Amino acid sequence: MKRQPLFLAAITGLLFTGGCSFMSINAEEVLEQALAREEKFVPYTLIKEFDDGYSESVYAKDEQTQRVDFAQDGQLLSTSLYVDGHIYEKDYESKLIYEANAEEAMNPLTPKEALLDEVNYLLKNHEIEVVEGERFLKRDVFKLHFYSETDHVLEAELWVDKKTYLQLKTVYTYSDQVVAGEAVEVRFKPDFPEGWFDVEEDGFVLVSEEEPVQIEKNELADAFDKSLRLPNEVNGLKLENIELYDGGSEDASVVASYVDSEGKEIGLTVSKSHGLEWIGESETEPVRGIEVHFNWEPSSHYANWTEDGLLYELFTMRDWSQQQAVELIEGMELVSED
Repeated sequence: MKRQPLFLAAITGLLFTGGCSFMSINAEEVLEQALAREEKFVPYTLIKEFDDGYSESVYAKDEQTQRVDFAQDGQLLSTSLYVDGHIYEKDYESKLIYEANAEEAMNPLTPKEALLDEVNYLLKNHEIEVVEGERFLKRDVFKLHFYSETDHVLEAELWVDKKTYLQLKTVYTYSDQVVAGEAVEVRFKPDFPEGWFDVEEDGFVLVSEEEPVQIEKNELADAFDKSLRLPNEVNGLKLENIELYDGGSEDASVVASYVDSEGKEIGLTVSKSHGLEWIGESETEPVRGIEVHFNWEPSSHYANWTEDGLLYELFTMRDWSQQQAVELIEGMELVSED
């Protein structure tokens, strides 16, 4: 994989330039040997539970076929399906199945690829320590500790299965908030129920997305025949691109992608509200006189609100505080028609 040389180069730089002087030689050898070993995929089931009642269940049949269930307090919320190079998102509240467009379609990451991606991200502003000799769920693991470069505080901890690269336990610290998840069940070469990876299901409607079109910021208002709001590009926030899903002014939607100064990716979707608004288990907070619904899950952060007949949905999968989202919404600027 293309990701592996980048990660190994970064690790090597840390190991031999003193970036992690507290790492033992033995631990360095364990990590290098583990990452250099070729990955042999084995079908598996991995169920992880988080402190606040959320759970994530991964069912991997092969490198192209995978199902991921997201639940809260035992109630299924959504399912992601990777089948034959296509991605489907099944929403159990709306009873809709969304098919990603061809540009977004991809095979799921293998456990090693997912680990490399996560470590690459954390190495941008952390030092790394490896701890070996640990066991979890009766399996040999190595622990990766990530300390902030500024004050050397432990901010992330990954417990990784030595044989399969699965992340069996994760602990992230954001300011004073700790988000921890750990595997409660892991099985290899399991028997999956018949139809477990089927896309269509009785009572659900399949919706295929159109191919998006790249547009400029000054073209946004024309797509809706009205003005709308976007985040201000301040404090290191940068607009990467805007994609238009054109269903006419009544059904058009846009996805604006941003990256902040720390490399965190933030997405904003704007569409006609049609009276729709996801509330679920969210909490509300007034921002600019508007009721904003916040849903801060362990692995993703989501906010939505309606304003002037438009539905705004703000989303990020990275360590982003709710207060940062509030400040971004407060500072949004009006983009008007020409």
